[in-house]
Amino acid sequence: MKPKINTLIVDLDNTLYDWFEIWRASFLPVYNGLRDRVGVDETDLQSKIREVHRQRKTSEYTFLLEELQIATPDSADLRGFLEEEVRLSKTERDRALKLYKTVLKTLWQVKKSGTRIVAYTESLSFYSGYRLKKLGLDGVIDYLYCPEDNDLPSGVSLSKIRSLPDEFYELQITEIRHTAPNELKPNPKLLREIVVNLKAKPDECVYVGDSLFKDVAMAQDAGVHDVHAEYGVAQSQPDYELLRKVSHWTDADIAREKHVTERIVTPSHSIEVFSELLQKFDFVGSEVKLADLSANHMIDIWKKVVDVQQHFNQLEMQIRNYALTVTGAIMAAAGITFRDGLSVSFIGTEISLSIGIAAVALTIWAGFWFMDRHWYHRLLKGAVDHATTIEEKFGKSIPEIALGSRISANSPVYIFGFKLGSNGKINLFYGLGAVIILLFGLFAFVAEPMPSKSGKTATAEMTFSKRHVGSLGPPYSDKLVLLDVPV
Repeated sequence: MKPKINTLIVDLDNTLYDWFEIWRASFLPVYNGLRDRVGVDETDLQSKIREVHRQRKTSEYTFLLEELQIATPDSADLRGFLEEEVRLSKTERDRALKLYKTVLKTLWQVKKSGTRIVAYTESLSFYSGYRLKKLGLDGVIDYLYCPEDNDLPSGVSLSKIRSLPDEFYELQITEIRHTAPNELKPNPKLLREIVVNLKAKPDECVYVGDSLFKDVAMAQDAGVHDVHAEYGVAQSQPDYELLRKVSHWTDADIAREKHVTERIVTPSHSIEVFSELLQKFDFVGSEVKLADLSANHMIDIWKKVVDVQQHFNQLEMQIRNYALTVTGAIMAAAGITFRDGLSVSFIGTEISLSIGIAAVALTIWAGFWFMDRHWYHRLLKGAVDHATTIEEKFGKSIPEIALGSRISANSPVYIFGFKLGSNGKINLFYGLGAVIILLFGLFAFVAEPMPSKSGKTATAEMTFSKRHVGSLGPPYSDKLVLLDVPV
């Protein structure tokens, strides 16, 4: 029988995503620029970087260039001198920032079962929160346990370095809980405190991590189920030795890790892909007695689920806004090309260029529909279903939490006797847009623009060209139909 689990605790780095690849992609452009363009001796450079990283207790410090005491050849600001390398660093970082296969789908399946999902990491709050936000895990993960951030350097403020509102960078739904200062893995005492803080039982929790010594051994000592994520081992990857040389790890940290690694650790469970968790455990909701919870607690839980719904609903509205903006701009270009009479030869046939542009617009419009209907709407539906479960279970005792059920009941609309739910309304919205694009394409196919004429009569002319009606023969093939509109 599979163990029943109501709390899933996951490591982040190299468990949900490839942290080392993210670090390498972000660090190397700047590091190579310092070594090759600035001309810093590599050994001296590694020493200077390691000093800053140790002081800041992280190996991915945003303001590294501001705190390195290195002069540029032209005495310019170091960040300005390496502007291209900094830009490449950000581009490569975002390129490498992606979840391992099956992670998102598995987390959502676990969450739909009512299981709490908790992240525990040694990475600082700023970096961990940013990655969860960018990866779409805000609200998927319920709690993030991580160390508190460093103070910003003197003269630097977030408002100066952020070009977008704070909501773009910060977690809106996942709750961040800071761990005690200087508490590092493997620390079974801290993991037990997290379990107690969650009001969970150790035998109903499972911890998943990539390190045998920092994650698996800690989970075993804390008395929770342990899982080794074999796919996340990074020590054998290229440039890992460079990480060791510039890392914030102190000599004491290295000695402690060496002592830990002398222990033979055998994981209770191992997985080669994240989705294998579903085969090894039975994920269930927490068995909570209503008598043990106050009405305020229940309302807080319900509000959090509603926040998740609002988050995905906002994303869907943004997608539709982008779809209208992008497609509208493309169709405006199609209208201009039709007005100017631009055409291309396609398979031996001359057609209006606007038809091709309209086809591009239709394809992009369909892409937005797919992302909206079959991606984010499914996530919204999962959040709505979870809220409905809560409301059905506790609605009689706390009638105030029936909002989700009321909205769901009043959401469908009837058009010409047909009932349209949320899926139907989405399809109708995108369907009408597609029809408009198709009608434009048909119009551009059968009609030709004619230059406007000055005078007392404004003449709008529509003609079926010889390529369309030449086969009809005279007298039709040589005639133009004129429509005179008095002015």
